[in-house]
Amino acid sequence: MILVVNSGSTSLKVSVVDEEIVFSGLVDGVGSRAKIKVPGSTLSKNVKDHVQAFTLLAKHLASFPISRVVHRVVHGGSAFSKPVKVSARVIKKLESFSALAPLHMPANLSCIRAAMKQFPSLDHIAVFDTAFHQTLPEHAYSYAVPSSWKKVGIRKYGFHGSSVYWCVNEMQRLLNKKKVSLIVCHLGGGDSVTAVKNNESLETSMGFSPVSGVAMATRSGDIDAEAVLFAKEHFGLSTQQVSHVLEKKSGLKALAGTLDMRVIFRRALENNEKAQFAIKKFSYDVAKEVGMFASLLGNVDALVFTGGIGEGAWYVRQWVADFLPGLGIRLAKKNEDCFEGKVSTPSSKIPVFVVPAKEELALVAQANDL
Repeated sequence: MILVVNSGSTSLKVSVVDEEIVFSGLVDGVGSRAKIKVPGSTLSKNVKDHVQAFTLLAKHLASFPISRVVHRVVHGGSAFSKPVKVSARVIKKLESFSALAPLHMPANLSCIRAAMKQFPSLDHIAVFDTAFHQTLPEHAYSYAVPSSWKKVGIRKYGFHGSSVYWCVNEMQRLLNKKKVSLIVCHLGGGDSVTAVKNNESLETSMGFSPVSGVAMATRSGDIDAEAVLFAKEHFGLSTQQVSHVLEKKSGLKALAGTLDMRVIFRRALENNEKAQFAIKKFSYDVAKEVGMFASLLGNVDALVFTGGIGEGAWYVRQWVADFLPGLGIRLAKKNEDCFEGKVSTPSSKIPVFVVPAKEELALVAQANDL
């Protein structure tokens, strides 16, 4: 059995995987009054940091014969293109990436240290959100900025790599092909679109940080840098305040007053104009990336939707298709009630699939490739 440790900036999820998930525990709200969920129990408690969160969940792991520990790590910089066994050298290197993902990397590192203390005799494997995108060509990952900026790590990295990796594996199986070219739309709390050519990342919508790309639940997506500087000066905001707005106060939340797409859709059906616009803007952003990536790939074996919105919001899939008449995407009637499998018609020029996101299984699969 494999323990998967998945730490967010204010959350921690641990899962035990034995082909399928046999245990899952969550601490949501680290740094404040948190909700602690384990099978058969939910309670609230002040949890000061990720070390305490891990200690609370580790109490429930004694009965599982855990053989190794897999850690989801948000940022691997340009140093890690595949999973790696955690060592003191690796931890030191990860510490140098903290400035690239200041909300997530300290939490990732805290949980790695706590887990290594709890399970000192086991191998600990780090799997990186950015690793899958290390195949991006230089002209794709480079920004047109001074070389001094590049030397401090300013470049496109891309994220959601584990999710895209899982979709590639699933589509190889479903299409019965060893090499696939896909457009993968990971749509959930964070959203990204990735062009995959022959199983490798060719281009992706997220860049230096997970804020860029399409509009998301609370993140702005792409915005002119000069607009950000103007807002900073106009409203007298600090750099931290600007970051907070772009990370936590933008996206669907800014457009519709809520980040829950299900609520937005219900309001849209009631003719709420803000909700209708939010869905339209969100879908348009996704469609723009899909259209551009289809041109880059030339031949597309499949358009894939995954993640909470990708799987559950059939209307987003329909809007994306409607925004791209030139691609000849035709969705079947079953798109409206399908959460897995093919949702396009036989006449669709690009087949469309829904692939359920299974993050823990994806992390384990990548770790097993080590």
